[in-house]
Amino acid sequence: MAAVLAGPYSDQMRLRWPAPLEDRPFRLMWFAASTSAVGSAFVPVALAFAVFRSGGNATSLGLVLLAGTVAGLVAYIVGGVWADQMSRRGLMVAADLARMLVQAGVAAVLLTGHARIWMLVVASVINSVAWSVFQPASTGLVAQLVPDSKLQKANSLLSVTMSGALLAGPALSGLLVAASGVGWSFALDAASFAGSAAFLVAMPTLGLAERTKRRFFAELAEGWHEVTKRTWYWTNLIAHAVWNLAFCAFLVLGPVLALRRLDGAIGWGLVSTGLAAGALIGGLVAMRVSGRRPLVTGNLALMLAALPLLAFAARLPLLIVVACAVVGASGGNILNIAWTTVVQQLIPNEVLGRVRSYDYTLAYIAMPAGYAAAGPLAASFGADRVLVAAAGLIVLCPAVAIVLPSVRAITRQPDGTIVHSPRRAGKVSSAVGASSSQL
Repeated sequence: MAAVLAGPYSDQMRLRWPAPLEDRPFRLMWFAASTSAVGSAFVPVALAFAVFRSGGNATSLGLVLLAGTVAGLVAYIVGGVWADQMSRRGLMVAADLARMLVQAGVAAVLLTGHARIWMLVVASVINSVAWSVFQPASTGLVAQLVPDSKLQKANSLLSVTMSGALLAGPALSGLLVAASGVGWSFALDAASFAGSAAFLVAMPTLGLAERTKRRFFAELAEGWHEVTKRTWYWTNLIAHAVWNLAFCAFLVLGPVLALRRLDGAIGWGLVSTGLAAGALIGGLVAMRVSGRRPLVTGNLALMLAALPLLAFAARLPLLIVVACAVVGASGGNILNIAWTTVVQQLIPNEVLGRVRSYDYTLAYIAMPAGYAAAGPLAASFGADRVLVAAAGLIVLCPAVAIVLPSVRAITRQPDGTIVHSPRRAGKVSSAVGASSSQL
């Protein structure tokens, strides 16, 4: 038997990782992301019960979530600058350790019955700040670890991992809370961050290229310049920000209409599950399919998110609404993966953290406005009309981006690399085939 295994079949019996998991550094990062995603998927459900069991109510829960959202938005700009100045792996490890300690502390006070609302507010703020440090560093590190030809698959793998955890996590968290108490979900999350940090520590050290460090606001100004000089980038940012604002109408009015028309909480739960399943499907599609014009393909897919809004407005049956949610979320994730891949290839790595920080900040600043406006608009014009108008914006914004020459000029080459090749005076610019540091 030993002689047989040593023969020509031995190579076939070795474990072969799918690309890009063949590369050990990215494989360790994927293990880290998978570990923390599983733990974090348990928290949203557990957090609500933690607030209620600490003497709070719906307003208290809103305060906890608002504090985290505001802190995260403010910190993301700082995190973007740090991601371009420091070791990205080091920042990610520090963020994981901070969240591990915070979640372990929350678990301890919940399990001992000493939890207070202010403690949960503080924990929400620290966790959001740590996330805002982790995220831009993570985006830049993936671009360092993975060749351009494998970037879309790498981003798809990470997305599928997150989506799969979000799909199963809430249901499992509810069972864990019912069986063992709310504190154990936070303990599991703390353990997941410890595991994530351990995988990241095992990665080889990667340094950034030598560059002159300047004052904080000078660093921000350089990042802003990198954004504004790329028409394809800032136009998509505006389009996606308005898209986020419009989709908030669905997130606010959907639960209200589900209570009236779709079997209440059960109906909205199925729609939410459909959104998570759709994100997972979108990640799987993006892993296999890549268009020649990635931003055109991604923005076309993004239009599908109008379907669940129109299904609610048309008062369609629950199963059709759920199916529309699956399709819509799938399209949204296809755009997210395409966008991340394009940005990682066309933005110089030494400014990628700051550029992405503006991306996230602009996209998510629009969301509080959308949340705030949906209710009053529905009271004035009716929920169905607001959803139809929002669906119109969801289709219009990506459509405007698609027709722009600078967006259509971004193309994927046969080897998987992405280039920006604008046409001038009817001729292809000599920039075709340029490196990812070009516009």
